[in-house]
Amino acid sequence: MPYTIAERTHIGHVRSLNQDSHFVRRTEQGIFLCVADGLGGHPCGERVSRLVTDLFEARMATFFSDPDPRQVLQKALRDSQQQINRYTDQHPDCRNMGTTLVCARVQNDQFFTAHIGDSRAYLIRAGSVRSRTEDHTLVQRLIQQGELPAESLYFHPYRHVLDRIVGGASDNRPSFDFSTDRELRTGDHLLLCSDGLYGMVPESQIVKIISQSDPDPETKCDQLLSAALQNGGKDNITLILLQAAGPTPQDHLLEYPEK
Repeated sequence: MPYTIAERTHIGHVRSLNQDSHFVRRTEQGIFLCVADGLGGHPCGERVSRLVTDLFEARMATFFSDPDPRQVLQKALRDSQQQINRYTDQHPDCRNMGTTLVCARVQNDQFFTAHIGDSRAYLIRAGSVRSRTEDHTLVQRLIQQGELPAESLYFHPYRHVLDRIVGGASDNRPSFDFSTDRELRTGDHLLLCSDGLYGMVPESQIVKIISQSDPDPETKCDQLLSAALQNGGKDNITLILLQAAGPTPQDHLLEYPEK
Protein backbone atom coordinates (compact mmCIF):
# COMPACT_ATOMS: atom_id res chain seq x y z
CA MET A 1 0.00 0.00 0.00
CA PRO A 2 1.35 3.48 -0.80
CA TYR A 3 1.77 5.98 2.01
CA THR A 4 1.92 9.76 1.99
CA ILE A 5 3.73 11.38 4.91
CA ALA A 6 3.95 15.00 6.05
CA GLU A 7 5.78 16.46 9.04
CA ARG A 8 5.85 19.80 10.81
CA THR A 9 7.71 21.33 13.74
CA HIS A 10 7.35 24.84 15.16
CA ILE A 11 8.74 26.67 18.18
CA GLY A 12 5.31 28.04 19.11
CA HIS A 13 4.58 31.50 20.52
CA VAL A 14 6.04 31.20 24.03
CA ARG A 15 9.17 29.03 24.17
CA SER A 16 12.59 30.50 23.41
CA LEU A 17 13.87 27.18 22.00
CA ASN A 18 12.34 24.29 20.10
CA GLN A 19 13.02 21.32 22.39
CA ASP A 20 11.22 18.83 20.13
CA SER A 21 13.08 16.50 17.77
CA HIS A 22 11.70 14.08 15.20
CA PHE A 23 12.55 12.03 12.15
CA VAL A 24 10.87 10.00 9.42
CA ARG A 25 12.71 7.41 7.37
CA ARG A 26 11.57 5.15 4.53
CA THR A 27 13.53 2.00 3.80
CA GLU A 28 12.99 -1.00 1.57
CA GLN A 29 11.66 -2.83 4.62
CA GLY A 30 9.22 -0.19 5.81
CA ILE A 31 8.82 3.20 7.50
CA PHE A 32 9.96 4.39 10.90
CA LEU A 33 8.67 7.54 12.63
CA CYS A 34 9.73 9.17 15.91
CA VAL A 35 8.84 12.29 17.93
CA ALA A 36 10.69 13.34 21.09
CA ASP A 37 9.81 16.26 23.36
CA GLY A 38 12.55 17.54 25.67
CA LEU A 39 11.18 18.48 29.07
CA GLY A 40 10.16 22.12 29.14
CA GLY A 41 11.51 24.11 32.05
CA HIS A 42 14.38 21.66 32.47
CA PRO A 43 17.97 22.19 31.33
CA CYS A 44 19.13 21.09 27.87
CA GLY A 45 15.76 19.76 26.67
CA GLU A 46 16.69 20.38 23.05
CA ARG A 47 19.95 18.44 23.46
CA VAL A 48 18.44 15.35 25.07
CA SER A 49 15.61 15.02 22.54
CA ARG A 50 18.09 15.23 19.67
CA LEU A 51 20.51 12.83 21.35
CA VAL A 52 17.79 10.19 21.67
CA THR A 53 16.34 10.57 18.17
CA ASP A 54 19.84 10.50 16.66
CA LEU A 55 20.55 7.18 18.42
CA PHE A 56 17.27 5.67 17.25
CA GLU A 57 17.78 6.87 13.70
CA ALA A 58 21.27 5.35 13.64
CA ARG A 59 19.86 1.96 14.71
CA MET A 60 16.78 2.02 12.52
CA ALA A 61 17.87 -0.85 10.26
CA THR A 62 17.87 -3.27 13.20
CA PHE A 63 14.27 -2.34 14.04
CA PHE A 64 13.24 -4.01 10.77
CA SER A 65 15.74 -6.85 10.51
CA ASP A 66 15.67 -8.30 14.02
CA PRO A 67 13.11 -11.06 14.67
CA ASP A 68 12.24 -9.40 17.99
CA PRO A 69 12.10 -5.65 17.21
CA ARG A 70 10.49 -4.76 20.53
CA GLN A 71 13.45 -6.16 22.43
CA VAL A 72 15.81 -4.21 20.15
CA LEU A 73 13.83 -1.03 20.73
CA GLN A 74 13.98 -1.55 24.50
CA LYS A 75 17.75 -1.96 24.27
CA ALA A 76 18.02 1.25 22.24
CA LEU A 77 16.00 3.02 24.92
CA ARG A 78 18.27 1.74 27.70
CA ASP A 79 21.35 2.66 25.67
CA SER A 80 19.88 6.15 25.26
CA GLN A 81 19.70 6.42 29.04
CA GLN A 82 23.34 5.41 29.35
CA GLN A 83 24.34 7.94 26.71
CA ILE A 84 22.41 10.66 28.54
CA ASN A 85 24.17 9.71 31.78
CA ARG A 86 27.58 9.98 30.10
CA TYR A 87 26.63 13.33 28.61
CA THR A 88 25.46 14.79 31.92
CA ASP A 89 28.64 13.55 33.63
CA GLN A 90 30.56 15.72 31.16
CA HIS A 91 28.01 18.59 31.22
CA PRO A 92 26.82 19.05 34.82
CA ASP A 93 24.61 21.97 33.77
CA CYS A 94 22.44 19.42 31.93
CA ARG A 95 21.93 17.10 34.89
CA ASN A 96 18.39 15.68 35.10
CA MET A 97 17.61 16.50 31.48
CA GLY A 98 14.93 14.23 30.05
CA THR A 99 12.62 13.65 27.12
CA THR A 100 9.53 11.82 25.97
CA LEU A 101 9.65 9.54 22.94
CA VAL A 102 7.00 8.02 20.68
CA CYS A 103 7.86 5.86 17.65
CA ALA A 104 5.96 3.82 15.08
CA ARG A 105 7.16 1.07 12.78
CA VAL A 106 5.17 0.44 9.59
CA GLN A 107 5.89 -2.76 7.67
CA ASN A 108 3.77 -4.95 5.37
CA ASP A 109 0.71 -2.75 6.03
CA GLN A 110 1.00 -3.41 9.75
CA PHE A 111 2.19 -1.02 12.45
CA PHE A 112 2.98 -0.94 16.12
CA THR A 113 3.94 1.93 18.41
CA ALA A 114 6.42 2.33 21.24
CA HIS A 115 6.19 5.23 23.66
CA ILE A 116 7.42 6.67 26.92
CA GLY A 117 6.12 9.92 28.38
CA ASP A 118 3.22 11.94 26.99
CA SER A 119 4.00 12.34 23.30
CA ARG A 120 1.22 10.46 21.52
CA ALA A 121 0.38 8.21 18.59
CA TYR A 122 -3.16 8.08 17.20
CA LEU A 123 -4.76 5.75 14.68
CA ILE A 124 -7.66 7.63 13.06
CA ARG A 125 -10.07 5.64 10.89
CA ALA A 126 -13.44 6.57 9.39
CA GLY A 127 -13.74 9.77 11.37
CA SER A 128 -12.87 8.42 14.81
CA VAL A 129 -9.89 7.55 17.00
CA ARG A 130 -9.42 3.78 16.90
CA SER A 131 -6.39 3.69 19.18
CA ARG A 132 -4.20 6.10 21.14
CA THR A 133 -1.17 5.73 23.36
CA GLU A 134 -1.81 6.29 27.07
CA ASP A 135 0.25 9.08 28.64
CA HIS A 136 2.80 8.22 31.29
CA THR A 137 1.63 10.90 33.68
CA LEU A 138 0.66 10.95 37.33
CA VAL A 139 -2.93 11.87 36.44
CA GLN A 140 -3.27 9.08 33.85
CA ARG A 141 -2.06 6.55 36.41
CA LEU A 142 -4.52 7.79 39.03
CA ILE A 143 -7.34 7.59 36.47
CA GLN A 144 -6.40 3.99 35.68
CA GLN A 145 -6.40 3.21 39.42
CA GLY A 146 -9.88 4.70 39.77
CA GLU A 147 -8.73 7.54 42.02
CA LEU A 148 -9.57 10.34 39.56
CA PRO A 149 -12.35 10.74 36.97
CA ALA A 150 -11.45 10.42 33.29
CA GLU A 151 -12.00 14.13 32.60
CA SER A 152 -9.05 14.91 34.91
CA LEU A 153 -6.84 14.13 31.91
CA TYR A 154 -7.92 17.48 30.45
CA PHE A 155 -8.38 19.75 33.47
CA HIS A 156 -6.31 18.53 36.43
CA PRO A 157 -3.56 21.04 37.43
CA TYR A 158 -0.97 18.22 37.52
CA ARG A 159 -1.99 16.57 34.25
CA HIS A 160 1.43 17.32 32.69
CA VAL A 161 3.50 15.76 35.49
CA LEU A 162 5.31 12.79 33.92
CA ASP A 163 6.04 9.61 35.80
CA ARG A 164 8.09 7.94 33.04
CA ILE A 165 10.75 9.56 30.83
CA VAL A 166 14.09 8.92 29.14
CA GLY A 167 16.82 10.65 31.13
CA GLY A 168 16.19 12.22 34.50
CA ALA A 169 17.90 10.44 37.41
CA SER A 170 21.06 8.54 36.51
CA ASP A 171 19.64 5.28 37.92
CA ASN A 172 16.50 5.50 35.77
CA ARG A 173 15.76 2.36 33.75
CA PRO A 174 13.32 3.57 31.10
CA SER A 175 10.85 1.16 29.54
CA PHE A 176 8.56 1.46 26.52
CA ASP A 177 4.92 0.58 26.36
CA PHE A 178 4.16 -1.14 23.04
CA SER A 179 0.92 -1.40 21.15
CA THR A 180 -0.11 -4.65 19.52
CA ASP A 181 0.40 -5.06 15.78
CA ARG A 182 -2.47 -3.45 13.89
CA GLU A 183 -3.49 -3.44 10.25
CA LEU A 184 -3.44 -0.21 8.24
CA ARG A 185 -6.35 0.15 5.83
CA THR A 186 -6.99 2.47 2.93
CA GLY A 187 -7.82 5.92 4.25
CA ASP A 188 -6.31 5.36 7.70
CA HIS A 189 -4.16 8.06 9.29
CA LEU A 190 -1.37 7.52 11.80
CA LEU A 191 -0.51 10.67 13.77
CA LEU A 192 2.50 11.09 16.05
CA CYS A 193 2.74 14.37 17.96
CA SER A 194 4.08 16.21 20.97
CA ASP A 195 1.76 17.73 23.56
CA GLY A 196 2.18 21.09 21.87
CA LEU A 197 -0.43 19.88 19.39
CA TYR A 198 -3.01 17.98 21.43
CA GLY A 199 -2.60 20.33 24.40
CA MET A 200 -3.74 23.22 22.22
CA VAL A 201 -6.18 21.51 19.85
CA PRO A 202 -9.09 19.40 21.18
CA GLU A 203 -9.03 15.79 20.05
CA SER A 204 -12.37 16.25 18.30
CA GLN A 205 -10.88 19.05 16.17
CA ILE A 206 -7.77 17.00 15.39
CA VAL A 207 -9.98 14.16 14.16
CA LYS A 208 -12.18 16.54 12.16
CA ILE A 209 -9.20 18.04 10.34
CA ILE A 210 -7.57 14.69 9.62
CA SER A 211 -10.82 13.07 8.48
CA GLN A 212 -11.44 15.54 5.67
CA SER A 213 -11.68 13.64 2.40
CA ASP A 214 -10.09 16.18 0.05
CA PRO A 215 -6.91 17.73 1.52
CA ASP A 216 -3.68 15.76 1.37
CA PRO A 217 -1.54 15.23 4.50
CA GLU A 218 0.53 18.35 3.77
CA THR A 219 -2.59 20.52 3.92
CA LYS A 220 -3.92 18.70 6.98
CA CYS A 221 -0.60 19.24 8.79
CA ASP A 222 -0.73 22.94 7.94
CA GLN A 223 -4.26 23.13 9.34
CA LEU A 224 -3.33 21.27 12.53
CA LEU A 225 -0.31 23.49 13.11
CA SER A 226 -2.33 26.65 12.41
CA ALA A 227 -4.99 25.52 14.91
CA ALA A 228 -2.37 24.94 17.63
CA LEU A 229 -0.85 28.38 17.03
CA GLN A 230 -4.21 30.13 16.88
CA ASN A 231 -5.21 28.49 20.18
CA GLY A 232 -2.15 29.88 21.95
CA GLY A 233 0.93 27.97 20.75
CA LYS A 234 2.11 27.73 24.36
CA ASP A 235 4.57 24.91 23.67
CA ASN A 236 6.70 23.57 20.85
CA ILE A 237 4.56 21.78 18.27
CA THR A 238 5.69 18.70 16.34
CA LEU A 239 3.59 16.29 14.32
CA ILE A 240 4.02 13.54 11.74
CA LEU A 241 0.99 12.43 9.73
CA LEU A 242 1.00 9.23 7.68
CA GLN A 243 -1.91 8.56 5.33
CA ALA A 244 -2.51 5.07 3.92
CA ALA A 245 -3.10 4.99 0.18
CA GLY A 246 -3.12 8.77 -0.03
CA PRO A 247 -4.26 10.54 -3.18
CA THR A 248 -0.82 11.95 -3.97
CA PRO A 249 1.89 9.59 -2.67
CA GLN A 250 5.34 11.14 -2.56
CA ASP A 251 8.75 9.96 -1.55
CA HIS A 252 10.05 13.22 -0.16
CA LEU A 253 9.21 15.00 3.06
CA LEU A 254 8.89 18.74 3.55
CA GLU A 255 10.10 20.64 6.61
CA TYR A 256 7.91 23.47 7.83
CA PRO A 257 9.95 26.65 8.48
CA GLU A 258 9.80 28.11 11.93
CA LYS A 259 8.28 31.57 12.17
